[in-house]
Amino acid sequence: MKVTPLDVLYGSGSDLTLSCSAESSPPAQFQWAMNRTLLSNMGPEFRLENIQANQSGSYSCWAHNTRTLRYQTSEPSDITVLESISDDTFNTSPNPPIIEGSFVTLTCDASGFNVTRDWMKDGQHLSAGVNITISEDKKTASINPVNKGDAGKYLCKLTNPVSSAEVEYSLTVHRK
Repeated sequence: MKVTPLDVLYGSGSDLTLSCSAESSPPAQFQWAMNRTLLSNMGPEFRLENIQANQSGSYSCWAHNTRTLRYQTSEPSDITVLESISDDTFNTSPNPPIIEGSFVTLTCDASGFNVTRDWMKDGQHLSAGVNITISEDKKTASINPVNKGDAGKYLCKLTNPVSSAEVEYSLTVHRK
């Protein structure tokens, strides 16, 4: 019997088809199992549509020969379903207008599994500096004091193993 083991990450909402084959006379009958618990799914193909995180697990195929009454189980395929990035937001504190000489905190947030962030300003990588502090988890970038040169387009790039997103904010700095 042959099932190609898969040890992969899938994004929620993806479709996945597992297939199983066995040399048997008469032809084998197939049943699928998740985490060693038999499922109602029969046949050489097992299709998961619009998969969700709760469908993560170890899938295997059981082949049964009705003449010899023998069973054979495939090697498991470990499937991990991760949540895609969603609900991405960009907030400022305090709310605009942002006055030169004051401070502002830009916050980039999102839902999803294992989200990483990267900050850009006017198309260039943003890093900590004299008046810019970036939190360890990169959720916030704080500017204190704000000066005219801090005005521009800020972009937060969000990524995880199965998706990516971008949120942006145009910061306008007003004179005192």
